[in-house]
Amino acid sequence: TAIADHGASYWSLQKWQHDFSKLNRMQRNEKERLIGRSLEDNHEFDDNEPQAHVKRTGQESFEPEAFLWRRSMPWIEQSNQTLIGGLMFSSFAASFYPFDAQFNRMVGNEDDIIDGVFKFSKVCYSAFFYCPPMKDNQVDLSCLLAFQINEVAKES
Repeated sequence: TAIADHGASYWSLQKWQHDFSKLNRMQRNEKERLIGRSLEDNHEFDDNEPQAHVKRTGQESFEPEAFLWRRSMPWIEQSNQTLIGGLMFSSFAASFYPFDAQFNRMVGNEDDIIDGVFKFSKVCYSAFFYCPPMKDNQVDLSCLLAFQINEVAKES
């Protein structure tokens, strides 16, 4: 689940920019190999290579599992008479662990294997947010107050 026991959630928003000239030069099977999915019907391949994006970020392949509720949406803009674009990637989790675990694996910190998505895309920025729980149709910040009281108690 993407909601913590106390009802809060953590949100990550990333802007990825694709290198379309590089993607256009790649053969279809190379693109599919880097992502690990069919471009025709989006099905995941059974025999993905270690750098395939879906293999690097398989939520169940982490211990503990690194579950994210994730969605992406294309973006495009004009820069110096050139169209650029990519994906806005939004994900929610019950803690920061899934973000940390998945991105560390993507950049090769576990095994020196870099995620195939970096062959044609780069992260322009990442932002992380805390989404507090709701109680009686209002934002409930009591968990932050409890954290603050615990921190003050540690200091004394």
